[in-house]
Amino acid sequence: MKKIGLIPVLSLSMAAISPASHAADTSLLTLEEVIVTVQRREESLQDTPVSVIAFDAENLAQQRIFGLGDLQGKVPSLNLTPFPSQHTSLRMFIRGVGASDIQVTQDPAVGVYIDGVYLGRSNGLAFDVVDLAQLEVLRGPQGTLFGRNSIGGAINMTTVG
Repeated sequence: MKKIGLIPVLSLSMAAISPASHAADTSLLTLEEVIVTVQRREESLQDTPVSVIAFDAENLAQQRIFGLGDLQGKVPSLNLTPFPSQHTSLRMFIRGVGASDIQVTQDPAVGVYIDGVYLGRSNGLAFDVVDLAQLEVLRGPQGTLFGRNSIGGAINMTTVG
């Protein structure tokens, strides 16, 4: 049996930190309240029982997100790729659930909503939204609140105004 040696770990006790610097450090670590509308009403993100990634207007501007295509790589378990022969259409997968074909007769597995209006087809979804105020990505089945075409999840965009 092989013995593993102990690795020294640097420990820092709270007594070593002065109360003034500790108070200053905790003020930097406060989390502001995030309000989302994923359950068709405004509520705190911490009280929402849904897996949500939310971007407000400031985050959207900082990360240069102007439309759905810009979300690639910014949301875990979301895969957005343009359709090979039609670059204005997106193939969307959330947690591996999505549709690889874009047919007029096929319903998407990820619902896309702009100001509460459902966009029924994935054709033409690679567009920029000029006044995007908030963007929410809901992962997992959302059929109860968003209908049957949201098996993989839903993307809810809110514009200014």
